[in-house]
Amino acid sequence: MLGYFLLLLIFGTFLFLSLSLGLREWLYPKSVNPLPVDVDFVRLENYFGTAFRAKLREWLGGSLMNLPLGAVHTPRGETIRVVPNGSFAIASENACDEIICSGGNLEISRSDCNFTREIYSQGNFVAQHGVQARAIAADGYVVLGKGSAILRWVDAKGRILLQQGTTIGSRVSSLQSVEIEPGVRVASLFAPLIFTSDFASAATNRNDSRSFESATNDGMVYKECATKPNFLLGVSKARFLAGRWFVPGDLVLPAGTMVEKPLVVRGILRSGDACCFAGDIRAAKIVLGTRNQVHGNVASGGAIDAGEFTCIDRNISADQDVMLRNGVSVGSSNLLASVSAGKSLLLQSSVTVCGKLVANKGVITQ
Repeated sequence: MLGYFLLLLIFGTFLFLSLSLGLREWLYPKSVNPLPVDVDFVRLENYFGTAFRAKLREWLGGSLMNLPLGAVHTPRGETIRVVPNGSFAIASENACDEIICSGGNLEISRSDCNFTREIYSQGNFVAQHGVQARAIAADGYVVLGKGSAILRWVDAKGRILLQQGTTIGSRVSSLQSVEIEPGVRVASLFAPLIFTSDFASAATNRNDSRSFESATNDGMVYKECATKPNFLLGVSKARFLAGRWFVPGDLVLPAGTMVEKPLVVRGILRSGDACCFAGDIRAAKIVLGTRNQVHGNVASGGAIDAGEFTCIDRNISADQDVMLRNGVSVGSSNLLASVSAGKSLLLQSSVTVCGKLVANKGVITQ
């Protein structure tokens, strides 16, 4: 019994100390200044590139124009190497520990070069295959050769091409477009247009027609339905509540089904070919057939598999994997969308996404 009281006393002592110290800091803070939180980190999709350019401008005396060639030392003891417009390379057996800055176009003309710091180009940036770097920022376009490896991020004001086998540790962001070849792995991407290989050749196979042209989730008023639609006939315990249909179990939709209200399925939702959804859909797992059209959001507590040439207008969110098969399109130039996966996000050929892609285990092209 004595041991129990001693254990309880020790626990109470540590709990009291932690609470008292926290209360003391709250009542009498060491500094009256607020914590230095940069809110642009959550506001800007290209935050990393924007912040790096600002820091580089600070290190170089307030301007990135007409920089003198040679080495510039920062107050922190880092070295910025200003190189001329054109090609630049180092021996493949050596590593460059300097920040590389170019006042114009920059091409890494030798393959398998290793840069342990950032690279910035005021023009276009092109790297041969196997190039490694910490991060890349360019005011023009960026082309990364096959098998390139970027530890952190890539940011460009122009288009970005990620060739086969490229890996990016963090974010890829572009103000124009990002093209991804097979075998690429990225943590997240953002651009007005993101597309995988064979995008142009598959455009004619897409069915961009809309059966519910007036359907939208913003401001849409749903009235109570007195009768079940045909696709729910025979489905027990399905009910209409708060403007949407609830199905307690699994649901299989035949080909050509039109779903005019938001749909919530507690089990697995499987749709046939050429189905159309006017509102949001949510299920424990979602498997969409080919040429489906979804005018709302798609969400799942499990996995989502979007069939070939399916068009989804809004966001996609899954706690597990997301598969976007050949020809799938998400979002539009007028309404950017987000695709997020709790595990992996897999992209096949001719996939287009207008907006953002993010996955905990990486965005992977097949």
